[in-house]
Amino acid sequence: MKSNKEMDDVANQFFDLVVFLTSVRDIRSLERALIDSLKKILNATDEIVLYRVPRNSECNYLEIAAAIPDIHKQKRVGLLAHKYGAPQVLYDQLMEECIKQKCLISDVSQERTRTLFPIAGGSLVQGVLEIDSGFMAHEMVLLIERFISIYNNVLAILHEGEHDTLTGLRNRKTFDFHLAELLTPASQSNIVDNDRRLLNAESSYWVGLLDIDFFKSVNDNFGHVYGDEVLLLFSKIIEKSFRNSDVMFRYGGEEFVVVLSPSTKVDALMVFERFRVAVEGFEFPKVGKITVSIGISSLESHEQPVAVLEFADKALYFAKQNGRNQLSHYQHLLASGLLSETVVNNDVELF
Repeated sequence: MKSNKEMDDVANQFFDLVVFLTSVRDIRSLERALIDSLKKILNATDEIVLYRVPRNSECNYLEIAAAIPDIHKQKRVGLLAHKYGAPQVLYDQLMEECIKQKCLISDVSQERTRTLFPIAGGSLVQGVLEIDSGFMAHEMVLLIERFISIYNNVLAILHEGEHDTLTGLRNRKTFDFHLAELLTPASQSNIVDNDRRLLNAESSYWVGLLDIDFFKSVNDNFGHVYGDEVLLLFSKIIEKSFRNSDVMFRYGGEEFVVVLSPSTKVDALMVFERFRVAVEGFEFPKVGKITVSIGISSLESHEQPVAVLEFADKALYFAKQNGRNQLSHYQHLLASGLLSETVVNNDVELF
């Protein structure tokens, strides 16, 4: 239990931590900043875990965004076996109550207190902060709740800046940052063990460009209101077709990008083809049927971000020039002689 003087010191620290938290400029860094900040005002033996609620509401697990100490050193957290992406845990009854009721949950057992704080964005709970500690004074609980309120406000601002306002998918600015981050040597050295094992087993990340066929005619024939509805429904098909560990973006207009988590060539082709078929079979209100052309390329660490996207773009162009409503794989087209390799010099080639 902290003394009054210690609580005063905590209050003084609070303002410095708020300055630190509000200086962060992307969501992943913000998640880490939250638990790093809280650790400074909690006891050394306290354990802190920040969970994300997956975008797919049917998932029965939570993703671990950040943890102190390292999640693999916490015996109380049982990790689920899975192939890629963030560590996962099944949520229990207390977590479910915290999410559904959007309220603080506290459980005391064996002289330890487990406290769950909801991370809410608007009407939805986007995450759960769990603190496993000794006795936690009521004043400390209130302080943490206020800190989380500030975190929620910063999270909302960053989310708005990173996401497309119509579809809710990540925007082009976020894609450029994400792709550059994946291709940096530091990122390659920090790949989690599961992802590294898959990458060593002839798997790789994949970049897919998805372009709605003849979308201009949708706007011309039905108006921009129905055009926007097509974009919105199209984005929903994207979210349902790809995995929670894949990252989806609206790149601009009727063009979307998916960065596929480590997959073999066979699996990548299957996933993107399944999406193409799902779009082809969907009945869009008033508009009816639409189709999508797709260009994909494997993502190699030695490539420049602009080159990786250009490869996928060349494959997309091939698909559109050869009948549309199909999937083209850049490396396959190259090996088959259907595309010629572009020599890129030291100058950045824009397209």
